[in-house]
Amino acid sequence: MARSSPSSSVDPAAVAETLGTVGLGLFGVYLAAVGSVLFPLRLLDRGWRLTVAATLVDHAVIPLVGLTLLHLVALAGWASPRLLKLRRQATRLAVAAALGFLLLIPVQAYGSWSVFSGARSESNRQQERAAMRFQALREAIQGATRPEDLRRRLEALQGPALDQGDLRGEPLPRLKQRLLASLELAQAQMMRRLQGPGHGQEDALFRSSLRLIPSALILALAFAASARRGERERSFLSECRPGSRRRHGLASPWGVGPTLLGIDADHQGPEQDGISGPGVAPPGTREGP
Repeated sequence: MARSSPSSSVDPAAVAETLGTVGLGLFGVYLAAVGSVLFPLRLLDRGWRLTVAATLVDHAVIPLVGLTLLHLVALAGWASPRLLKLRRQATRLAVAAALGFLLLIPVQAYGSWSVFSGARSESNRQQERAAMRFQALREAIQGATRPEDLRRRLEALQGPALDQGDLRGEPLPRLKQRLLASLELAQAQMMRRLQGPGHGQEDALFRSSLRLIPSALILALAFAASARRGERERSFLSECRPGSRRRHGLASPWGVGPTLLGIDADHQGPEQDGISGPGVAPPGTREGP
């Protein structure tokens, strides 16, 4: 008994519809992921802008896979007219996606720099205020002439409180020396605390930018390779390559091309045809008498 081939039971049209539906589903997953962080809009919030940029880049492989499925369906020749129309629309949107990811590179760089500089500036201001306060306390301790004077000076600056036992049970020079040593220790601890979180945030921001900016460039190239303009099957990436417009007879970006100038792109000029100018016979011919 003859066995039927496993591929004979496969319906190409059904497989194409399945792949097209999966591609649409992937687009929907991406929109849901972006929409979860996009709303509500907080355009003035730098943290929100960085979060949106990270979400756009981190999940961009999902619609890229969906677009690739539509290309594969069209390449296999299984696509219905509806899927072909959907593919044309998706490839045109991919042009905007490529330009968007390309624009995301300077936006992400500027946003990271602004957050980085803002964090550093705030950390420096906090350290300066702390240093000024400790310096004022140090001067108050050093300038005190009596225990009661020392207590009043510290209370005025909201410094450490001294009880009667501290004032009476210890000579003033030793008390001042002990307070200055405690002050130095407290200042060192506070400076470490102010510097620690700031550097940690800066390192995390640097690592995030180091990942997002190259990824955005790679995604821009990938979407440009998948994008199509109009009815052409040439990718948007190949159209953007230097010299590709001249090789394929396309108009220049300024709307002036060989055809508009009355010149055939495939026809060479007089010098290249061996003709030096009007009225000169081609090589190998002899002028008449």
